[in-house]
Amino acid sequence: EEEDERRKLDINPIEHILRFAMGIQSVSGTFSRNEGILLPGYGQTSRWAGFDDNLKAPGILFLVGHQNTDVFGDRNSDFAMDAAQQGWLVQQPYLNQSYTETFTENFNIRMNIEPIKHFKIELTANRSTSRNHQSFFRYDEDTEDWVYESPNETGNFTATVMSWPTAFMDDDEEYNSEVWDDLLLNRLVISSRLNEETFNMDEPNPTGYYQGWGPTSQDVAIPAFLSAYLGVDPETIALDVMKAPVAPNWRVTYDGLSKIPSLKKTFRRFNLTHTYRSTMSTSYTTNLQYTEENGLPTAEDNGGYSNYISERQFNTVSITEQLSPLIGLDMTIKTASDNEPQVKVEITRDRNVSFGLSNYQITETKSKGIVIGVGYKFANVRNPFMKTYGKLPIKMFKETDFLIRCDINIRDNSTVIRKMVERQNQVTAGQTLVSIKISGDLEISDKITLRAFYDQQITKAKISTSFNTSNINSGVAIRFNLTQ
Repeated sequence: EEEDERRKLDINPIEHILRFAMGIQSVSGTFSRNEGILLPGYGQTSRWAGFDDNLKAPGILFLVGHQNTDVFGDRNSDFAMDAAQQGWLVQQPYLNQSYTETFTENFNIRMNIEPIKHFKIELTANRSTSRNHQSFFRYDEDTEDWVYESPNETGNFTATVMSWPTAFMDDDEEYNSEVWDDLLLNRLVISSRLNEETFNMDEPNPTGYYQGWGPTSQDVAIPAFLSAYLGVDPETIALDVMKAPVAPNWRVTYDGLSKIPSLKKTFRRFNLTHTYRSTMSTSYTTNLQYTEENGLPTAEDNGGYSNYISERQFNTVSITEQLSPLIGLDMTIKTASDNEPQVKVEITRDRNVSFGLSNYQITETKSKGIVIGVGYKFANVRNPFMKTYGKLPIKMFKETDFLIRCDINIRDNSTVIRKMVERQNQVTAGQTLVSIKISGDLEISDKITLRAFYDQQITKAKISTSFNTSNINSGVAIRFNLTQ
């Protein structure tokens, strides 16, 4: 007996590692990068495979598609200035056609894993970056040099992120949250890191922030926001939001419960599902007030903290998180007849967070819900309209199926505005919604289906400016099928 028990407890880790590795069903991914340069004033004539007569302009790298970026997409060269210094451009100080650079990069990856039979995991991750630079690149007769006049750049960034560590942190009675407190404290850490990378001053101001990197600095607030809501250490979070860490999202399904002998007798189908999606997005434009010297910012704003003006002005930074469902259950119960009772239960959680950089306010909308659906089919029911058999130009069924469906949806949501400067939390919207839907469908012929329904919507408001409501919609519907 001791040997049998020892044999049962014997676990071979290599066997489980190999089984998991072999559970990878498929891996697919795409990476694309599109770049372009439009340079007005090019004065050379293309002769041989794009080269000029001297086989120099515009250069072999440009002809094979090389742009102003390195393999990571960072700008590391300036073709327009190089062409000007080579004498390939027309020295026209009144050139009115804009110089343009475009950059678009997309990355997607998908992996399907089945570590154990009937247990499937789908992992997805993606990132999308785009930039568009426009200016007037022309010769300045006063300085006798080439200059970029009226430069302007816009960009967008979207990526899947991991906000799971803070997904289940709820607000207290005053709608304050631990995430919000972390955001306020993380600004001190980010201010210190920015000071170390720039001017490296010895001591901070009496407020705890270093000169130029105050609590309302865009360069301070955005990394602090990401570190708080993503649950990342502020000492390691990327200071550039465009380099935010990309993380996978997932969908998990398990349909093996109905294969277990003890459950197989009861359930025809028994599926479990779980889905997690989280995406961060932002956009920016060039800040025309930005100035620098030796790569360090010099211009300061007029606020109380005299923050350095950022090179890029971000409008909003948003995080959209969906656990839809957090837990999902879908069952079909076996019966002795052809009736198929169905039960579906889903628990969901959603969170949308938008950080506005114009007023330094966070708009946070949270939602929790539960959906319960029950369906039942009465098979081989005698058709109550058989008395009209032969009296109407349609074929009546002697026996038919009667389908009953009941769905109950309970959802609670609230919208809170968090003011960073005032350190206040204010509820601006919210309600508890209860939806009850009951329906019955009876197919009385091959052309006619009779349906009775009842639909009630009940809302209970969370703020005094909204009212509690209740709406009921019920009736009988007849559907005609005119197809042959």
